[in-house]
Amino acid sequence: MPACRTCTHPERERIEFAIANCIKGQHGAMSGIAAKYGIPRASLERHRDRHMTQDQMARLRFNAPDATDQKIEDVIRQEGENAILGLRAQRERLLLLLDELEKSGSHDKCVPVHRELRGVYELLAKYAGMVPGRKTVTNNNLLLGDITTFMDLVTEVLKPFPEARKAVAAAFASQQVLEHKPDDDE
Repeated sequence: MPACRTCTHPERERIEFAIANCIKGQHGAMSGIAAKYGIPRASLERHRDRHMTQDQMARLRFNAPDATDQKIEDVIRQEGENAILGLRAQRERLLLLLDELEKSGSHDKCVPVHRELRGVYELLAKYAGMVPGRKTVTNNNLLLGDITTFMDLVTEVLKPFPEARKAVAAAFASQQVLEHKPDDDE
């Protein structure tokens, strides 16, 4: 018996999506799919009846995730949350290190720690927009570049003023990462 033309077709996923969304009895719908992909209508109907389950048809029709897709989304969400927790812990360690360096007067050692801390903040901002189920955050890369340049400038200008550096560092350290809370009307 020859192989199913739809099963072996390079556009199988698109064809199955079209079949699932084809309204049975709608004049010319299956014929349109057949013409578009060069497969006889009878072959498409056989594929639908023999190779596509009702569950698959429903998933394709209503864009519902199957069990595998749901598990993948769960893993992505969990790993994203773990990454954020790890970055937050790293941020706290870096802030403590900066505090110790400031207290000891080792201001020259603060610059690389500030850079690493900036990287942690950038990753936190990036992950905040990538974790499924969270509100999407749009980061303006031009703005981020300006902020990093600004931070480097502030660090450099305040080198001769250790008390001012400590005050600025304390102000930044006391800031919490703000998470977007949707308004009631969203």
